[in-house]
Amino acid sequence: MLGLISKLPMALQPAILDDAMIIRLDSIDSTNRYALRELEQPSGGGAGIHNNCMVLARSQTAGRGRLARNWLSPPDENIYASYVIIEPAFPAHASLWICALASLETLRDFAPEINFWVKWPNDIFCDSLRLPGKVMKIAGLLAETLTAPQGNRIKAVVAGIGINVNMPTKTCDSIDKPATSLLAETGKKYKLADFAESLYSDLLKFRALATENISKVHTLWRSENKLLGSRVSVKLDSGKIIDGICSNLPPTGEMILDTPHGPQRVFSGDLMEFKIPHTPNFA
Repeated sequence: MLGLISKLPMALQPAILDDAMIIRLDSIDSTNRYALRELEQPSGGGAGIHNNCMVLARSQTAGRGRLARNWLSPPDENIYASYVIIEPAFPAHASLWICALASLETLRDFAPEINFWVKWPNDIFCDSLRLPGKVMKIAGLLAETLTAPQGNRIKAVVAGIGINVNMPTKTCDSIDKPATSLLAETGKKYKLADFAESLYSDLLKFRALATENISKVHTLWRSENKLLGSRVSVKLDSGKIIDGICSNLPPTGEMILDTPHGPQRVFSGDLMEFKIPHTPNFA
């Protein structure tokens, strides 16, 4: 159900992105699906969907991650959002760099005591405070594209962002892979409205930077990836498993693995295991 369309405070709006707007929903199947449906309307953006807007929901009934996995979305606990980029001036996968950097900055502003970092291709992890020595997922990203009717030109990118903020520890521990939340790590509850506005302000900032200098955004994103230099095991979408050292994360979006058989380029896959210095294996 559509709730409210609101402008951000002017202080949070970069001048070159003055169409900034948050579309607030009560409950929806998923914010990405909602935005894509509206963009597919003949008018090209029903219900106020337009460039640089963020769709924000209190809950999702069919939240999604990579490979159509479910994303647990209980009401009024976490951030369920999608950022809309119309006709981006950069590759579609670069939208994940924007979302990752914005998510990192907001998380660090609200919980500076936690060490957050990026896990290729689309996750935010942290070094757990409640379980020292463990690394835990706290956010996930999902970029989906809408192509023009003629040709392969990208009409829009909808970048989904799910961040565990006030999810109880018990719920986090029920998820099939190690997951956590700000509440679980710090014992403190956070104002979701403040967190969402801060996140949106950071999204606008990094979108502006990407439009001006995408290579700088890539450099920043690459520097936040702890996988560089780490030993990883990747399950490709085909089911094949590759082991090696992550030697590079180039601007083209893939991961380069150094293997006994030479360099391997991995464009998409699941990290089954990784070993970072001073952290344990993760599976």
